[in-house]
Amino acid sequence: MIKIIKLVLFFMVLLICTSIADEDSSKAIWKKDVAKESLFSGPVKGSLNGNKIELDHAVYEDSKLTLYKKEGRHIRFSVNINLFGSDVWQEDQVIANKTFVVRLTDKKTVASSGFFFTNKDHTANGHSYFKGFSMKLVFGKDTNGKIPGKIYITFPDKKKSFIAGSFIVQREYITYSIKDKK
Repeated sequence: MIKIIKLVLFFMVLLICTSIADEDSSKAIWKKDVAKESLFSGPVKGSLNGNKIELDHAVYEDSKLTLYKKEGRHIRFSVNINLFGSDVWQEDQVIANKTFVVRLTDKKTVASSGFFFTNKDHTANGHSYFKGFSMKLVFGKDTNGKIPGKIYITFPDKKKSFIAGSFIVQREYITYSIKDKK
């Protein structure tokens, strides 16, 4: 009986610790491979090219997810994820309830990614990756035109760029088809 109580208490503590970690995206750190890591709730935060950032806009269109932060009229930081694969994006297929994982060991990947930033003088810089990055991206249930998502992605740049957190994509900004209808 005592063993059962100890086991129950252990799992309760584990559940509480997991839910606390899930709540705070500011606790996320760069890791080489995030495919098996837990996802974080809270704003999408991280570090891009050595700059601590919080991304507050999310747009999905034509199989491309863009998370970005504007300063004035200019996009200051942006992370772009192009999702692809012959069996992943069929015409009129929705993103709700989809999960995408990129492991460092994958021979073929379901995505390419990159991050971009503008300097204070508005000159643009960026990096694109077809391999060498790691990502876990989960889209939730479509509720009244809003699709929640969670992301954890790390890039292989020297400054160990990454972002983690949750976001919402408005359905009116989503184009479900990657082909023009005739």
